[in-house]
This record gives sequence, structure tokens and C-alpha cells, in this order.
Amino acid sequence: MAHLLLVDDDDALRRILARLLSRAGHTVVEAPDAAGALACAAREAFDAILADVMMPDLDGYELTRRLRARPETQTTPILLMTASLHGPDPARARAAGADAHTLKTINPGRLSAAIDALLARLRPREDASAS
Repeated sequence: MAHLLLVDDDDALRRILARLLSRAGHTVVEAPDAAGALACAAREAFDAILADVMMPDLDGYELTRRLRARPETQTTPILLMTASLHGPDPARARAAGADAHTLKTINPGRLSAAIDALLARLRPREDASAS
């Protein structure tokens, strides 16, 4: 499966999501905030980054912009998640460089489907660059 970085300032929810993702076969590294995510992404490569939109230090949009500015994470798929009933702002998510956005869910099937779709979109780009 995938090696994922999960960024969320809500400790309980982050642990639940990490457990669900692990049970689905993914390896998960957790970061409690944007600063932690940037440090993790500098140390190791991830197949995808899942980040909360609303965080106290930097929001998910700014985190995405900073990740896109780094050579090591320029092409890493990023899924922005929010618990807001309005969901993430699609225009802001795209402008920041996110590949996808969704409402936070603890439904394992829905979460796995969002990750699978994100990774499937990346594969055609990788196949084209290998040619």
C-alpha cells in the first residue's frame, strides 16, 4: 500500500485516522501540526500527504504552498481534509497546489477510496515521465 504523512492538530482524531489507515495496509507517519509535517517531509519521502485544513500554526492551504515550494515534495500528492460542513474551498485548495480535497471521515472505505483515487491520479503522470 502507501507510505502516508497524516497531519492533524486534533490528537484523538489523528490517532483514529492513523489506526484506520494502518488497518487498510498503509504505513502512517503522524505530524501534529504544519511545522512537524514540514520536518517529516524533509526527512523522508511519502507516497501522499493528508493534511487538515484548519490548524493553529499554518493552515492546510499554507502548508500545501510550502510543500509545493520544496523540490522533495513538489510532486507528492496532497489531500486536504476538513471537518467543516462547507468542506475545503476547492479554488483555494487548487491554488495552493493540493491534488484533492475532502471532508474528514472516519469511514474506512471512504477514506481508502479518497487515497486510492489520489494515488491513481499520480500514476499516469509517473508513467508518462518514465517514457
